[in-house]
Amino acid sequence: MTFLIADTFTDSLARLSGDEQKAAKTTAAAKTWTPPRTADGQPSLEGVWANNSVTPLERPKQLAGRQTLTSEELAALKKRSNELFSGDGDAAFGDTFFETLLTDTKKFVSTDGLTGDYNQFWLVARDWDNRTSLIVDPPDGRLPRP
Repeated sequence: MTFLIADTFTDSLARLSGDEQKAAKTTAAAKTWTPPRTADGQPSLEGVWANNSVTPLERPKQLAGRQTLTSEELAALKKRSNELFSGDGDAAFGDTFFETLLTDTKKFVSTDGLTGDYNQFWLVARDWDNRTSLIVDPPDGRLPRP
């Protein structure tokens, strides 16, 4: 990404006159970005994060030892998703969505019977990729146990 940013910046500079190029380089050099830090000095990851990924946080036990799915397996999961979560049934959140796709469930029913359920219709589209977990280290794709 740094290469693309630098390349774009260089291309933009080429279109400027000599004085404009000098001013742009001076301005860019003066505005060095410093990442925000938490009170204890660690990098701050605060902000708004969207998590529309189908990929579960932890690798399901059924996929132990596998970091990715094949294109065929991914296509089959997408097809199953369209069958189970077509917009008129209960919504599934987090890892439950992916784990349900790996089962023989014919109709998904939320286990939250206390507050009423979202209908899948109201959820945004999900992002698909072939990873079997968001966790890549440790290599087993699972949260380390204390």
